[in-house]
Amino acid sequence: MKEWKKNIKYIVLTIFSIAILPISLWLVAFNIDTAGKDNAEKYFNKDKEDIILITDYLVNSSSKSISIDDTDIITIKDEEVKEAFYRLFEKKYYAINKNNNTIEFMIWSRGMDFGSGIAYSINEEEPTIEYLTKLEPLSEDGWYYYEADYNEWRLHN
Repeated sequence: MKEWKKNIKYIVLTIFSIAILPISLWLVAFNIDTAGKDNAEKYFNKDKEDIILITDYLVNSSSKSISIDDTDIITIKDEEVKEAFYRLFEKKYYAINKNNNTIEFMIWSRGMDFGSGIAYSINEEEPTIEYLTKLEPLSEDGWYYYEADYNEWRLHN
């Protein structure tokens, strides 16, 4: 009787493993959104209208430094801009910041140590992003894919 139960347990685990493995591989291959220049380019092209609208709004702002997350949107008076922010945050953009010469759209994040996304240089100089470790130009002038990795930055600075 014990041997029979052991065999059943083995069979169930085998069937479960066979069923889960293809699903896991599919999720990894097709569903997990990863950071990278190519994906940043896709996001930029897909959300370009909202990104440009927000960038124009932030460039014309008198503030040198602004950080906006999904809770800060209510303070924006321009309804069209406010809706653009809502749409990007609904698409899981983490934060949108203006810091000196840079507008930053953080799309990927791993806690407080890593963030990456799309950046725009307001004055055509290299974007200034805290803990910047990677910067690659996108196909449109002034736009970049960036990575800010605190741990990697700390090792080199």
